[in-house]
Amino acid sequence: KIIKTVTGTIDIDQPFVFVIQGAADNDLTKNIKLTVSIQGAGEVTIKDLPIGTYTVTEDTSWAWRFNPSYTNNPITLVADADNVVTISNTQKDDSWINDFSAVVKNTYGIAKN
Repeated sequence: KIIKTVTGTIDIDQPFVFVIQGAADNDLTKNIKLTVSIQGAGEVTIKDLPIGTYTVTEDTSWAWRFNPSYTNNPITLVADADNVVTISNTQKDDSWINDFSAVVKNTYGIAKN
């Protein structure tokens, strides 16, 4: 499970993207890499990862106005355990010029002829 927390003001639609990378203990030659996202402060559970050691990295190009810090990273997955990585972000005060969010919504619908 990846838990995302943010200190300061955050748009609930702010996307945070994470890369999970590592290898299963029973096959160290097979590297596993997957990408997941969380909108705003929240969490995501990844299922069916084999037991092994993984590193969770935030793709800061998606959330460039935040500084991430990690707890329990890298994580060694253990059977029947919580296996949680927490990423806490603090908003940078000097790198944001307005409240524009990276999420774009079409509020007008489909054009009719």
